[in-house]
Amino acid sequence: MRIVINGQSIEATPDKTILEIARENDIYIPSLCDHPLLEPFAGCRLCLVEVKGRKGLMPSCAIFPEEGMEVITESPKLKKMRRNILELILTEHPNACLICQEKENCDEFKSTIRKVGEVTGCVLCPNNGRCELQKVVEYIGLKKVSYPSSYRNEEIKRFDPFFERNNNLCILCGRCVRVCQEVRGSGVLTFVSRGPETVIGTVLDKSLIEVGCQFCGACVDVCPTGALEEKGRKYELLPDQEIKGHCALCGVGCKAVYELRQNRLIGLGPVLDSFNQGQFCVRGRFVLREIVDSSHRIKYPYRRRGKKLEEVSWEEALTEIAEVLSHYQGEEIACLSNPGLSLENIFAFFKFARDVLKTKTVYSPSVYSSLATWQALGLTSASEVLNNLHHYKEILIFGTDLSVSHPVYWVKIVQAIQQGTSLQIIDFFPGTGKRWAAQRVTLSPLTGDYLLAEVTYQLLLKKRERESLSEEEKRLVSQLEQSNYQENLSPEERSTASQMAERLVQAAPRVFLVGERLAVGENREEVLKLLWNLARLSGSEVVVLPPESNTQGELAVAHSLGMSLQPFSRLLDFMAQQKVKVVFTVSGMVLPPQFKPELVIVLDSHWSKTAREADFVLPATTFLEDEGVFINAAARVQFFHQILPPQSEARPEWMILTDLAEKMIKTFGWKRIAGLRKELKQEVKSLGKASFKKISQGEIFTLKRRESPAGLLEINLPAKPLSPLEDQEGKVWLVLSPSPDQYRSFPLSEASKGLALFRNHRWVYFNRKDLDALRLREGMEINLISTWGKIKALVKASPDLPSHTAYMGICWGEAREFNPASWLWQTDSMIIPIKVKRGR
Repeated sequence: MRIVINGQSIEATPDKTILEIARENDIYIPSLCDHPLLEPFAGCRLCLVEVKGRKGLMPSCAIFPEEGMEVITESPKLKKMRRNILELILTEHPNACLICQEKENCDEFKSTIRKVGEVTGCVLCPNNGRCELQKVVEYIGLKKVSYPSSYRNEEIKRFDPFFERNNNLCILCGRCVRVCQEVRGSGVLTFVSRGPETVIGTVLDKSLIEVGCQFCGACVDVCPTGALEEKGRKYELLPDQEIKGHCALCGVGCKAVYELRQNRLIGLGPVLDSFNQGQFCVRGRFVLREIVDSSHRIKYPYRRRGKKLEEVSWEEALTEIAEVLSHYQGEEIACLSNPGLSLENIFAFFKFARDVLKTKTVYSPSVYSSLATWQALGLTSASEVLNNLHHYKEILIFGTDLSVSHPVYWVKIVQAIQQGTSLQIIDFFPGTGKRWAAQRVTLSPLTGDYLLAEVTYQLLLKKRERESLSEEEKRLVSQLEQSNYQENLSPEERSTASQMAERLVQAAPRVFLVGERLAVGENREEVLKLLWNLARLSGSEVVVLPPESNTQGELAVAHSLGMSLQPFSRLLDFMAQQKVKVVFTVSGMVLPPQFKPELVIVLDSHWSKTAREADFVLPATTFLEDEGVFINAAARVQFFHQILPPQSEARPEWMILTDLAEKMIKTFGWKRIAGLRKELKQEVKSLGKASFKKISQGEIFTLKRRESPAGLLEINLPAKPLSPLEDQEGKVWLVLSPSPDQYRSFPLSEASKGLALFRNHRWVYFNRKDLDALRLREGMEINLISTWGKIKALVKASPDLPSHTAYMGICWGEAREFNPASWLWQTDSMIIPIKVKRGR
């Protein structure tokens, strides 16, 4: 259809508002409550326009075009109305600077006068220069406010991490409330009180931490004034450079505008025309800057002299390492990888291990991931569906809290639910998204696999009532009936399984999203095979979400180079046989206390206990300080441009390994990264048709999906479940899974005190009834004792855990006294019987 705006004929579509159409055609209409991600609100009334043939003025953010519609955005009547509305808005907002005739002369003083606790004018406001209200005042040309002004004199909320809430600067546009509810699905902010007393706040004026805020920063990004202000950049000047890039702190790979000043990261800005639609999580939005500028950064090469590490030059460090490494090879050297590196750095490390150190075995956290087990079974994850979650009528989430592990995918799920999609959550620890679920199933570590088997059996029976079963379906029924697993299930679990089967038997577009917490026991293969069978029987797609930013890439490189990824328990066996004498690692992963190798070499970006006890420590760049390729959860190959210069003497891993290898064998490596990428494409066949140059310019390339087995998989359930703990007093089952709050193996709460306030990696979660039985209280430091040692932890309550069950996230590089990861060197199971003891 065609409409006319200010005499200009414009092509329009019926799904966009007049305000959106005007913006797309460079016609400015002032607005303070409208936002591209939000439903029309028509609150500020500044976007009023005249429509020919209609009485009165109409909000352009809430009307849609009709064929032949004529719109006027500028007229004396509109100017007068907007001026009056703006004056009313400014009666409750500090306005002296906005209408001051001398405000241009303040520029030279802004950098110092801003550093005050109370904002009473633009020159004192940290949002000065980025404020939408300033832009509207300038456009309307307001020179005075005719009405009496009133200062709210509200207390500034400074006690929450990452940002402050100053209602004295709020214009009640409602953007923060709506983005929290409509986009993020959290709903922690709301309008409080009525009339002139109205402010934005929380229920009962609780802190954001108390009401469950995940500090994604969406409210800060949509705020048009300085009412919500990021603490970390409160006293910063405006950026002098903006670079578009991606975040590598999880498998989503969100797009962002990195804002720099004097080659220093001061903040992130949203990119609305991206997959993540300008949405972030707390890690990317606030913590990333703290990671890069952390005091824990390794900045120079070090070597050990006696009991101390001393700073040395790169030439000295590499020469000495080359000399000592020449005395070892093969199984004598344990190589520890990390899936948080770029594809180039992972490829260089694996090739260095194979061709220089003469070993085809690498130890990596990826081996514990559901994705690694899934691929080892020959199954393929339908990862491309992550871009189209709204197409599915049912979404089942298994074993993860997406709002924490992959927050932007959770945003997509909330959008899908708002369009009619039904959600089910099946987990040991259902987490923050439970209020959106049509069905929520809390699994027990004792019987979780048996419950999934019962769902499969019930689904087969219900299918048999409707149609004849195939031969393989009949075989599966027979196999399940002979397993005798049902005697281990309670009547409530059988009822739950029947309800799940009843939903799955209904034909509907459906997808399973599988995280890390489901397949954590020793029978992880059987759990994932059960999920595959359920998907096949119900006609569902399956996506196995990678826990790290480049788990997909690490698995692909290992397979292509013929490398074997092994669990740490196998390495401990070699240690016991005294075969392993050297550890060469690209992360600060914790080592078991009984392991005393002759030589430890660490390439990492941050200090860890392993690095502090190493013989050589080499500083590596973060993903922001090096360009590289990552493969995200949707199997999309993403090019990460270099955003920052390397800190001090840090270098990319591929460059360090090339220089080291050339000192050892003279025939390894690449002078330029282009040569590395050429070889990478030759070795990793799934990348064969990728053009890194075109990908860096925005072309989309997705890894080719392999064929999965067409039929059902045979199930071998364990004969007996995990036995109930004999002496229940003080004993529980501890369920572990890798924490998303780590970079490489560095715990993010070590860098960010704000993150530690609401997601501390040292927390262990208990059911509230278990807390009473164990005589524990929140915040108490306790000892968790297993067969393999003792660690300290801080108590946290959760109403969602089953009884006699605790949950804790693993940060691979955490200090040994707080780290259950050291137990995984003894066992491959992440379901561990422990005894809880109070006190230090």
